[in-house]
Amino acid sequence: MSDLTRNLPTFRPDVQGLRGVAVLAVVLYHAEIGAAGGFAGVDVFFVISGFVVARMMLGELAAEGRISLGRFFARRIRRLVPILTVVNLATLGASVWFLDPFGEQQQAAATARWSTFFSANIQMYLDDTYQKLVGNPFRHLWSLAVEEQFYVVFPVVVALVATLAFRSGSRAVVRWLTAAFSLIGAASFVYCLVLVADPSRSDWIRWSFFGMPARMWEFCAGIVLAFAMSGIRAVPRRMADALGAIGLAALAWTFVSIGGVEPFPGAITAVPVLGTVAVIFGGGAHGAVRRALSIRPLTWLGDISYGWYLWHWPAMVFAAIAFPAVDHVRTLACIASLVVSAVTYRFIEQPFRNSAILGGRRSIALLAGSALVVLAGATAVDVGARNGYGLRDGVATSFIDETQFFGGEFELARRSGTMEGSCYLDRLEDQFEAMALVRNGCSNGISAGAAKIVLIGDSQSLAASEGLLEAARQIGVRAVGFGGSACPVLADSPRGRVDRCAPVQDRYRELVALVDPAIVVIANFYIVQDPDDIPSLQDDRRIPTKTGRIPRTIRAQVDAMVDSLRIEVRRYVREGRRVVLMISPPPGVLVERTLFERAFPDRATPEELGLSEIVAERRLVAERLFAEFTYEPGVTVFDPRLLVCGNPDVCAESSTGVLLYVDSAHLNPRGSLTLTSGWRAVLTALLAQ
Repeated sequence: MSDLTRNLPTFRPDVQGLRGVAVLAVVLYHAEIGAAGGFAGVDVFFVISGFVVARMMLGELAAEGRISLGRFFARRIRRLVPILTVVNLATLGASVWFLDPFGEQQQAAATARWSTFFSANIQMYLDDTYQKLVGNPFRHLWSLAVEEQFYVVFPVVVALVATLAFRSGSRAVVRWLTAAFSLIGAASFVYCLVLVADPSRSDWIRWSFFGMPARMWEFCAGIVLAFAMSGIRAVPRRMADALGAIGLAALAWTFVSIGGVEPFPGAITAVPVLGTVAVIFGGGAHGAVRRALSIRPLTWLGDISYGWYLWHWPAMVFAAIAFPAVDHVRTLACIASLVVSAVTYRFIEQPFRNSAILGGRRSIALLAGSALVVLAGATAVDVGARNGYGLRDGVATSFIDETQFFGGEFELARRSGTMEGSCYLDRLEDQFEAMALVRNGCSNGISAGAAKIVLIGDSQSLAASEGLLEAARQIGVRAVGFGGSACPVLADSPRGRVDRCAPVQDRYRELVALVDPAIVVIANFYIVQDPDDIPSLQDDRRIPTKTGRIPRTIRAQVDAMVDSLRIEVRRYVREGRRVVLMISPPPGVLVERTLFERAFPDRATPEELGLSEIVAERRLVAERLFAEFTYEPGVTVFDPRLLVCGNPDVCAESSTGVLLYVDSAHLNPRGSLTLTSGWRAVLTALLAQ
């Protein structure tokens, strides 16, 4: 059966060089160095991985006439587990020093545990979004989990198909395998497209990113290519060079041009996948493409690509914390991790990979021992974080804590034991439920009178609610509060959330009409986004301009929001209501958030933590709100920024062990109560008119 591997040499230096290109793209993307689409380097890895493993399988079939599943998995264990264990343990150790013990360390430990079983992608899917995990030093391990989950399926399919087709000859085996993985790949691709077809289904889109079934087609592209090339006697050089050049151009375009707004993976992902296929095929001939990718710097990067991929992300996460004021700190961290990767490749990866004694049961023992060590390390991190190391007097806070719910939110949560059916409008089933909540919950408990107040807004309504409801209670006026997560009170919906927010924004109007208040309080979180940093369409929260265009600059985004807000405000004023617009409280910064910050307090200042841009954006929003609405009839602008801590730009999240913020953007109930006196003054003046 030697004809199975006619055109599949045991080593392709150009493919190794392509690995180097892929890892470099990913690292440059994470370091934010001119590779906006560098994340697609992971997709290149998937195709290469499928090609290389399929070629190895064909070689084994040719040499022995069968597939040894035990040998396959032993190779994978020796190749992946030793260095992964070292990186995981080192990262867990650094997490204790650099990460917050009130949440971040637990998240890191949890991901380390999941990664031990090559299932970090599942945990990240359950933890909502990739972007929310930005500070998790294990975030990048989702792709390794996807790959290994596929390789639980792959050898079994190969073995079954080969067994069924073997009696018909070696060519029949290849044809059957090609057909099987073509069908699997086509089904996976269609499944992926279905998942991303509806922008409002964020859970489906998350699964398309993290889920192995939606990524299988990328591996299958490389596998089918390996099977196809095994039957080609010679690859024509001119055609190979032309295809290879087209493939390289496709990859270059992908790495430089693909932004984060398109659903990914999706139809656009076919560009890097097919580009990789073209490059690998083009390298089958000893032409220009093969020579270009076979240069030693690229093949060397390919040699250490696995280790560099593992080391570079935690290095960047921790370096950014340790040296927040150093320019290009991520780049320096990447270079340092490259050096570490070269060392661990020489002394850990290669010795274990080439070990002649770690086969069979010994490989299983290696896997089990490594898993136990990492699990023990993750447990130790959890136990240590439990006491908080004396940081912030051990006080933690969360919206999920029942004491953090506002007004009727607390009562409803206590009755139902769940967040469902709460005062967040996107969780309400119908308007009748909304009416019941108006009567029985989401209020300050004062009986309805002639003067009533309704609070509406996105998550910033939480920041306003406790202080507002208490101030209204003190002056004897009924106040009702509702929020719509990520759905501001505007005439227009955010670009990526129209399907979700339009019904919520309609509900705001219905509830105001139902309660018929004298005063409508609007508390919005005015989002300004960098278009290049929007991870997916559903995360695009920009408001279209009057002409329907999507604003790109900060000022254009603020102008579009103010224009849309003006329409909504005037709607309520025409109804005879007074409107109060609340400016967002200052962002919060934790003091001594980590053991590192305790040891080096001078390393953590608002400017160095990247808050200067946020402060500037919030100042611009405040200036525009004052400029547009100070003299608008029936409208009052409430500025709470000095009430929280006396600083209009930034506050410490805790004071003498008492937390005022649930996160950097949202006050908790204690923090909200600092606004009570300000609300009382505003409401008293309005009700006296």
